Amino acid sequence: MPDLTLSSGQGAEVLCSIKTKVHAIGLGVAAGLLKAIELAESRYRGLVVWSPDEPFSVGADLQADAAAVHVGWRESLGARRK
Repeated sequence: MPDLTLSSGQGAEVLCSIKTKVHAIGLGVAAGLLKAIELAESRYRGLVVWSPDEPFSVGADLQADAAAVHVGWRESLGARRK
């Protein structure tokens, strides 16, 4: 997951950090977050999404994959997983 870093260390939570420019949430980040949620639900007590610097996130990067907006995020992410 190049757009996201996951770590668990010794804790009961999965730590997730967005690695894109200005921490924009594009399809890669969204797909990584879905995987992080699945991992957290199966083996951990929680999921922490954090950023070591400002801004925490500028929000969704709609230009990254404009077609996905028309199709729907979840459908597009499902297609990327296959």
